[in-house]
Amino acid sequence: MKISGKTVVLALWVCLIAALPSRCSKSGQQEYWTFSTCMENPSDKDLKAEVSAELKQYTAQFSDFLISALDKALAGDYSVLKKLRDETTNPPVPFSMKGIKYENLPVKDGAGNLQLRIYSPDEFTATERFPVVIYLHGGGWIFGSASGAAHIASGICRAARSVVISVDYRLAPENPYPAAFEDCARTIQWARLNAFRYNGDPTRIYLAGDSAGGNLAASSAVFESIGNRCIKGVILYYPAVNLAESSAESMKRFSTGYGLDSEFLKKVIRCYIPDPGIRAGYRASPLNADARNMPPALIITAQFDILRDDAKKFADKLSDAGNLVRYICIQGVTHAFLDSKCCEPEFSQTMEETSGFIRAKFN
Repeated sequence: MKISGKTVVLALWVCLIAALPSRCSKSGQQEYWTFSTCMENPSDKDLKAEVSAELKQYTAQFSDFLISALDKALAGDYSVLKKLRDETTNPPVPFSMKGIKYENLPVKDGAGNLQLRIYSPDEFTATERFPVVIYLHGGGWIFGSASGAAHIASGICRAARSVVISVDYRLAPENPYPAAFEDCARTIQWARLNAFRYNGDPTRIYLAGDSAGGNLAASSAVFESIGNRCIKGVILYYPAVNLAESSAESMKRFSTGYGLDSEFLKKVIRCYIPDPGIRAGYRASPLNADARNMPPALIITAQFDILRDDAKKFADKLSDAGNLVRYICIQGVTHAFLDSKCCEPEFSQTMEETSGFIRAKFN
């Protein structure tokens, strides 16, 4: 059989394309996407000294109070939980609003009322369009608020020069799953239709959250990817990605005495999702999701955190499925270090990483 020169060229071209790494393959991720991990089993001497001192004070003052609030809430008495919510309406650390403005915006749609707080740079050109970050606060799905997370939302706004939409999603146990998840979906839809009003770019929407908010951001990112709706990236700070029974080593190693105790975590999960039969689904446990076609992810964990290893497994799963992932474990700190007065350097590092991630060029 005679083979023409044109056929040979075509065959070589096909072979060349097949040999190239895909956009999301590990070999194509380059240095930015490498993982930065912590020592898996550190000793307490590896804790940052200021964190250790703060942790002892925190444990003595608040541990019993938190457990009491949950026990009473599960029994139908929300009085202590309401007090806890009232005490978390203000940011736990000092922060600046320099160069930033914000607006509290009630949104009414077919599903009811939604409370948003929208941060944006206070100076911009008429043609400038900012990335849009939808931020979901932490608090175990039972407390926390957009106002209480102002230090993080404003930090992202300033560092990444972005429009940040902080969501006051409905809280459990009065509003159990899937209320908070549905509020996230409503906010994403609202942002796509209204981000331009704040000079936001609706084609560059990021989902972000810490702890329970990280759970909601990750689950929402999976949901959006299944529907082939474009999310530019997902940013997770010490997220809870597995609400089913976990066998992670960090869950055992840091079960008590490191801020987020395993018993407290079990109770907030029970408040959020009373039915254990649905806790393993991806909307509750994104670790169990099909990880294909996910947006790029930035995942930051704490070395002394019961959630650390499951979050690392989630990062591994995303990367193994061909997604772009930047995973960083912050040394010497515990869960919720962004709320700690003695973790200013780690807060700054997190904001710098967030800015770099949002500014990165994705093909």
